[in-house]
Amino acid sequence: MRTLISVSVQVDGKWPTDKELENGNAVISELSDRDLGKFIKAGSAMGSMDFAYEVHDEKAARAMISKTMFKHLPGWQHSIQSAPRKIANDFAAANDLGQQPNRRQNDVKRGFGMGM
Repeated sequence: MRTLISVSVQVDGKWPTDKELENGNAVISELSDRDLGKFIKAGSAMGSMDFAYEVHDEKAARAMISKTMFKHLPGWQHSIQSAPRKIANDFAAANDLGQQPNRRQNDVKRGFGMGM
C-alpha cells in the first residue's frame, strides 16, 4: 500500500520570505533527487509551507524527510503526517508517473511557486 506523507513547515511571518521559499525548494529538490516517492504538491500560506509525496515505505520516507529538513532548515518547526493511499482503479494507475515510462519525473514542476 502507498502512503501519502504531508509535511508542514512553520515560517516566521504570514507568508514565507524568498529565503524561506528557497530553503523549502531545496528540501523538495533533494527529496525528489533521492527518489523519495511521487511528488504530489507544494504550497505556502498563512504561516506555513507544505508539501506532499506518495511513498511506498513510510518509515524510510520519514527518516529521509527529517534528515533533509535538518540539512536545509535546521531548527525549523515542522510536522510530518501520513495517511494510507490506495489507487482506486486502473485509470488512476495508468496516470501514475511511475507507470509512464515515456514521462520522466523531472517533467513535473516541483516546489513552491512564489519567489522562484
